[in-house]
Amino acid sequence: MDVLKYNGFMYNNVTDLEWFEEMKSNIQKGKEIGEIKKVTTSSLFFSDFSATKLPKGTILYDTGDGKTGVIIVETEDEETLYYMQLLEG
Repeated sequence: MDVLKYNGFMYNNVTDLEWFEEMKSNIQKGKEIGEIKKVTTSSLFFSDFSATKLPKGTILYDTGDGKTGVIIVETEDEETLYYMQLLEG
């Protein structure tokens, strides 16, 4: 599972999901909100700015329109990834 944690919430990589394809064009990159500080697969040590697959130092961005629930990531090879907040429960 490709997830990250930000502001107490878990976000899942939805970049390649078919239902998300149409939404991508409506989402603009906003300001930088931080960077990945730790890579881990242990739920016990999963704190804010932790990720399962993104390398340490990867920059996270919010959306330009202020919509919450989506984080944009640009990888070192200039690929844009989208992470959507997982709903609780």
